[in-house]
Amino acid sequence: MKLCERNKCTGCCACYSVCPNHAINLQCDESGALYPVIDADACVECGLCQKVCPVISPTVSPGSVNKCYAAWSTDKNLIANAASAGVVTTLACNVIKNGGVAYGTTFHDKELIFTGATSIDEYLKCQGSRYVHAIVRDVYAEVKQKLDQGLTVMFTGTPCQIHGLRQYLQKDYDNLLAVDLVCHGVAPLAYLNEYLEGKEIADYDNVVFRGKNGMSIVASLKGEVLYRKYKLVDLFYTAYLKGLISRENCYQCPYASAQRYGDLTVGDFWGLDRTAEMPNHRFISVLLCNTAKGERFLKDCGDSIQCVEQPLEMALKKNGQLNRPCPRHPGRDRFLSLYPRQGLVKAIKRTSLYPRYLKKSIQYRTLLIASKTKHLIYHGK
Repeated sequence: MKLCERNKCTGCCACYSVCPNHAINLQCDESGALYPVIDADACVECGLCQKVCPVISPTVSPGSVNKCYAAWSTDKNLIANAASAGVVTTLACNVIKNGGVAYGTTFHDKELIFTGATSIDEYLKCQGSRYVHAIVRDVYAEVKQKLDQGLTVMFTGTPCQIHGLRQYLQKDYDNLLAVDLVCHGVAPLAYLNEYLEGKEIADYDNVVFRGKNGMSIVASLKGEVLYRKYKLVDLFYTAYLKGLISRENCYQCPYASAQRYGDLTVGDFWGLDRTAEMPNHRFISVLLCNTAKGERFLKDCGDSIQCVEQPLEMALKKNGQLNRPCPRHPGRDRFLSLYPRQGLVKAIKRTSLYPRYLKKSIQYRTLLIASKTKHLIYHGK
């Protein structure tokens, strides 16, 4: 039995979840990324793994955008801690208030996993953007069980994870709200753990790249910040944004388009022409309604989410990952050849990305010092 090609595998875990003999394991390859591997001794060649694989047998088709909105939560507390305008959290809170379960990602034992929250406090731990690969494992089966019990389930993930879930379920459920994110790609979790260990961080329970600290990487343990750096002066963040350290499949992602697998799609609304009716806080979400069911769940939130309809072309104009995958950095092949022998940081530093990173980092620090000096001169503190 053969799984899909490595450079196309998203690590969605549909094959892992469906295997009746547990003959599929997740293993890191030499690039540091997790991939499913079949145990030939345990495999009975039933073919279920190939049947649900989104690459080999894409039986579930994507939907087209019905409506495009500029959207934001009216709860200022949610916006303060969310990665964007609090839309996903507001949707999740509404599902939970009505007795449902909302799935998001949290860190546990230095792994990013999916967690089913049944209280708002539980779901608030899922807030913030995490640009590393979340491990699904058996969560699809857990979701199916809850759906079959009649519970309303909201599942938020990358488009490939939403496709994997739909392939695993093999049918649509009226009580499932699938929310896919406008995704720039994901880095292997092994990279993040190695990077933080290099910063002498032996343990953590949360890492976010977007949240109340803006576009900064923040690692914390029990609420105490252990490491915080703005994107321009952090090597990991820069390498991610520049397309050097994502999973290989991310550079040819078939989901980076206006054809979506989620009932709703949420991301940042870059390039939005703001009107007087929109709030003046920094972020407003792009919210794509791709199914009538998604529209229904949105309406159920009432006034807690404000929406202003926009032409889809406006969302496509500046939101790159609704048009194409993230670019593969020219130094990617060199990084991959060096990483197994030299580790993450040394491999990054020996690519063409590093000199440009140093230049940008120095420019940012210089501007920051100049700004602080000007503040001292004019304000005296």
